[in-house]
Amino acid sequence: MPNVTRWEPFRDLATFRDEVNRVWSDALSRWPNEGFWRNSGRVPPVDVHETEDALVITAEVPGMNREDIDISVSGDTVTISGRSGEETTEEDKNHHYHRRERYWGEFARTVQLPMGVDAAKSAAAFRNGVLTITMPKSEESRPKKIPIHGQ
Repeated sequence: MPNVTRWEPFRDLATFRDEVNRVWSDALSRWPNEGFWRNSGRVPPVDVHETEDALVITAEVPGMNREDIDISVSGDTVTISGRSGEETTEEDKNHHYHRRERYWGEFARTVQLPMGVDAAKSAAAFRNGVLTITMPKSEESRPKKIPIHGQ
């Protein structure tokens, strides 16, 4: 006697609904920083924090060399761009990938600066796949004390 499996159409519909919800949730969670339709693997994640004298940006760029990264400051934005090379060898050409998630190619990430910086005195360091950019605050951006006169 053959096995009979009962078809449950709502199970497939629930799976479809869950997948649509996941896609929308992922896209909307990246909306303010990366744009709606970008793949999260194509732009490096960044942290921006402020010290007393400087603004510090750290960016994750694993697997890259410092020679492949460019940093430019223009007005009130800083752009980190570069190119990660495709890792293909003759051996890779014979492979049939079942999943390929590591990104290769060009990228650019622009960050709005919350204050003026002195780009000429800025410095960048690269260690273990983390890029750290330290930009001294401009004189106009530094807090100033105002003396109080009178009684």
